[in-house]
Amino acid sequence: MRPSLLLALSFFLAPFGAHSQDRFEIDYAGVKLRFKAKWPEKFFGDKLGLALNIELSRIPGTYEPNVWGSELRPTVDLRVG
Repeated sequence: MRPSLLLALSFFLAPFGAHSQDRFEIDYAGVKLRFKAKWPEKFFGDKLGLALNIELSRIPGTYEPNVWGSELRPTVDLRVG
């Protein structure tokens, strides 16, 4: 038997638009793919939760010199009381 780990997973794709103050147009301003993995159980008597947010983005060069971007954000939630 192989050990395995079940995480609560979610993801979404978000397109972005931008507008100019002097024009009445909306331009394509990129897209981001966000993914979240959450540990299924909380620790210390259901008081501490852990998750990891991962983001991959592609922004046109007219808005951002680094066209491709990524981000890793660890998340800790604490229930007090």
